[in-house]
Amino acid sequence: GFGDTDMTTMGLIIGGIIAVLILVVVLVRGGGEEEEFLEDEDDLYHQQYATAMQGNEQYANHAATHAQTQYQAPQQVQPQHPDPSVVGQMRTDGNEWLEYPHSSGMWYSRDPATRTWVRRI
Repeated sequence: GFGDTDMTTMGLIIGGIIAVLILVVVLVRGGGEEEEFLEDEDDLYHQQYATAMQGNEQYANHAATHAQTQYQAPQQVQPQHPDPSVVGQMRTDGNEWLEYPHSSGMWYSRDPATRTWVRRI
């Protein structure tokens, strides 16, 4: 009857109040120092970027050279030719083909006599 509706309404109100309190605590705690730290870091990045773009070419060139050095380092580790143990795909021309490194556009076929990979494309 009427008492059940009051209990349901009271339960919903209490549940809503608890949910709002939890939300407030999470927002107050979560938005504090970490967000300010990220804003400070963001400002610092923008300041450095602006300085580099205002004609401080020495900084910009150093950054570009450093990035280029990092990019070239992994290529030196990569062997020139695929290892003979790597298996390629047989094609309709009767040769075994392999793209190495993957997605590089450099294609090798296996030499039937030496079983080594020879770059063809």
